Amino acid sequence: PIENRELLARVRSMVRLINSEYELKKHQNQLEELVQQRSIDLQNEIDKHKRTELILKESEQKYRNLVEKIDDIIWSTDMDLRTTYVSPSIEKQLGYTQEERKHQKVEETMPPDSLNRATETFIRELEKEHKGGMDPDRTFRIELEYFHKDGTPVWFENEVGWQRNRTDEIIGLQGVSRNISKRKKSERAFQEKHEMLKRAEALAQFGSWE
Repeated sequence: PIENRELLARVRSMVRLINSEYELKKHQNQLEELVQQRSIDLQNEIDKHKRTELILKESEQKYRNLVEKIDDIIWSTDMDLRTTYVSPSIEKQLGYTQEERKHQKVEETMPPDSLNRATETFIRELEKEHKGGMDPDRTFRIELEYFHKDGTPVWFENEVGWQRNRTDEIIGLQGVSRNISKRKKSERAFQEKHEMLKRAEALAQFGSWE
């Protein structure tokens, strides 16, 4: 009987040992599976991040190429109307390099009447903003003259909007400027012809009274 009890005790001990080893092996397998799955997940995240970076780089390059090719001037300013960004087309349109433009004061960029018109427009738009209920992404148009580097004035039509931070506070302006000198020249020519026609009609009418 004693031998049998000892034998049974040894059997139970061996069973516990076998069960423990089985549980240990089971946990090891589960851990290996978790590690393997986590490694796969991490690799997928890395691959996804790399693809996202590649897409962003390609998009940035396409945008950069587009900005460098277009004739319109893309720009942004702070609330003191100092240029914080301007596209390379500034040199083609107005003769200034990007760095030269960034170091100019606003009064050096346009004639006084255009500066006054711009300031009045911005104040009026800020007052609308202060009243509330306005679309934060709205834009407004304004025609202004800018100085070319050679001193001649050049007309531009500006599509302007507010630049905002993450909390939607206004921190500056951003816009696109299109050269409309040819259009302005045509408008002046038309106006001059119209004035000449009016004077001619007035003279003809005056002559008919005699």
